[in-house]
Formats: sequence, structure tokens, C-alpha cells
Amino acid sequence: MIRILLISNMYPSDEKPYSGIFVKNQFDSLRNHSDSLDVDICFMERRFTSRVGSVLKYLNFFVKFGGYLTKKYNVIHVHYFSYHVLFALIYKLFHRDTKIVVTLHGSDSRNIGKFIFSIMPKYIDCFIAVGTQQANEIKKTILKNPVYTIPAGIDSKVFYPLEGIDKKYDYIFVGSFYPIKGTDILIEAISILNDAALSYCFVGSGSFDSDIYELKKFYNIDLRNDQTQSQLQELYAQSRFLVLPTRGDSFGLVVSEAMYCGTPVIVSNVGGMKDQVVDGVNGFILTENTPSYLAEKMSYAARLDETKYKQLAANAATSNELYSLENITNRLVKLYRSLIKIESN
Repeated sequence: MIRILLISNMYPSDEKPYSGIFVKNQFDSLRNHSDSLDVDICFMERRFTSRVGSVLKYLNFFVKFGGYLTKKYNVIHVHYFSYHVLFALIYKLFHRDTKIVVTLHGSDSRNIGKFIFSIMPKYIDCFIAVGTQQANEIKKTILKNPVYTIPAGIDSKVFYPLEGIDKKYDYIFVGSFYPIKGTDILIEAISILNDAALSYCFVGSGSFDSDIYELKKFYNIDLRNDQTQSQLQELYAQSRFLVLPTRGDSFGLVVSEAMYCGTPVIVSNVGGMKDQVVDGVNGFILTENTPSYLAEKMSYAARLDETKYKQLAANAATSNELYSLENITNRLVKLYRSLIKIESN
């Protein structure tokens, strides 16, 4: 029996039901993997709080973690590189043989102080990056720890093509409305296109809310906030293309989610986009992540003949099967076994 403890400071809550949903999905998949695994999770729900509320939230998280100190785990797997990595290091003071794995999801690897990053890796057995570019960047910073590339995984039981769904939207954007996601690039591209015949769906919220509401006065835009994964599946199916001109996604789960639903994508040439998209095969990669170039590519995509579009959609639906949650779970179990020197069955 292999005993695993997952620790994450990002987990769904009633206020933010889909924040960190991939951590929950991974936990559920590991827990159901086989009888040879015993998996627990210590998490902090993602909520809207004040600074004082955030401190209290972390204190409660720490108290909750204390309940796991007396239990014996072979591996502690920490999601996100932040203060809660200290929980795993504290645990290792009492259980020397326990292996520590840390998955970095993107912003956490960019925001880590040099001092922290120079000290903590000495006590961590390996790091996991969610994209190839991120893995290469981490390897430049930490020279001794093994670094593996394992994304969060797409649940193929949730995201798959739906038959008989009309294409209600030409383009869909899914993500936080912040500069890092390139929301402003898409907003300006829509203005440059200036085509009232095109329809758009924005799913999310953030600092560009007011800009999108302003855009709605002139163009056919549907704005959605929190959506369940099944609702997202339907929205992907109703859209001809997902557009994500991100400036820094380490992987970008929404890209493969959309493609699993048979929706081709238009993405920037950064991070994990290049791991998922083959230009002209299952979508398009922007060689320039600018509003004018995005508008040009969206205009081209809108004029594609149906035969070409159907081929893109068919390729999208089958191109990223290696990122299925099932495959990712198998890779994680294999990694856990290798760390504690147990051969796979």
C-alpha cells in the first residue's frame, strides 16, 4: 500500500467552485486508481477574503495540517509552490523517509523569491512542471532536483464532442479577465475586426469586466461568469474556435478542454500552448501576440470553408489524448512508485 498526502492552497469552494478544480479532479482520480493507493488531501478553499481574512485562512489551513502529522505517508505531493510547502518540510522533520513532490502551476514559479528557491529545493525530491517551457525554465533555476513535465489532466468523461449542437458563437474566451490571459488583446482585436456579424462568448471575470460590457454595446457578445464543467463543455461545443492570446500560461487547460470537445483553437506562441497545438492542424498559433495580428488570424478563421474547418475540428478532438486525466494519473502513480522504489505492476 502506497500512502499519499496531497496538499494544496487552491481548492474549490462555494464562492469559487471551479478554482483549483483540476487539483480536486486529480485527487479523485488518484483515490479511485487502485486498491494499492491510499490517498488523503489537506487543502485550503479558495475564497474572497480581506488581508486579515487571508491570514486567518492560512492559520486554519496550518491547524488542519496538524492533524496529518501523526499519520504515515510515503509521498507528500504539494500543488503550488508557496508558503504551504513548509507544511511538507515540517512533516519531513518527523518522517525522514517521506518523499516530497511539488507541482508548480505557473505564477508560483515566477513569483518565488531567490532566497526561498535556493533553500527549499534541498529538501524536495522532485518538481513537476505542467508544460515543457516551464520545465526548462525551472531547470535553469534549480540544477540538482529532477524536474518532470506532467500537466493536470483533462477529464475525458466530461469533455468530449457533443453531437447535434449548433455553433452559436464564432469565438469563445475562457479564463480570468486579466492582462496575463491576454484579455485586453482580444478586446482590441474585436474592435479592429469591427464585424457585427461575428458572435463571441466570454467566460470568466476580472479587471476587464467593464471593457467587455462596453464592447457588448456594439457587438454580439455573451458574458458568462462561473460555469460548471458540463456547462463549459456545451459552450465549447457551441463555439467554432477558442481564442486564448495568453501572455504566460504554463499549460492552459482550457485549450485541451476545448479541443477534447472538437473545438479548434487560436493561441499565442507561449508556454504550454506549443505543447498542445500544431499550427494549421488542430488550430492556429499566433506568431505575433498583438491585437492586429490576432484580428487578422480571426478574420482568416471566420472565412474557412466547411471542409477545412471540419478537418481542424476532427484533429482537435483526437490530438491531445496523452493529456487525459487517466493517462496523467498513471504517470503520477509511476512517479510515486519510482520515488519509493516500488516497481509498477
